[in-house]
Amino acid sequence: MIIREARAGDAPRMAELIGQIEFSVDASGVSNRLERLAEGGEPVLLAEQDGEIVGLLDWHVMATIHRPRPVGRIVALVVDEGHRGQGIGRALVADAERRMRRRGCEKMEVTSNLRLTRAHAFYEGLGLQRSSYRFAKDL
Repeated sequence: MIIREARAGDAPRMAELIGQIEFSVDASGVSNRLERLAEGGEPVLLAEQDGEIVGLLDWHVMATIHRPRPVGRIVALVVDEGHRGQGIGRALVADAERRMRRRGCEKMEVTSNLRLTRAHAFYEGLGLQRSSYRFAKDL
């Protein structure tokens, strides 16, 4: 397995993976956003196994007024349903954490839907701790 940065041609498979976490996106929209993310120094990371994309991780670095150094956030992590439990998610998170450290982040956080209890156990197994509530409103 290799971890690499996403390219525009990966967008159709990425849209399929994102569909597995119940978000409906089209490949052209994914391709457009990929370019903006890469230009901002936050390329989407892909896990590739035997030439097949089997996972993705989207991450972001944000400056905050209340912390002296930036915070890194995992905003999406998907491993293909047929490839879960093989260390793919762990490898993606490790690569993202290295990138966040290089960008000077003092903390890594992740948001996760309340109903994704398996994901919560996965994150806790990586040493992340529940630390806050997240409130959201569609605009």
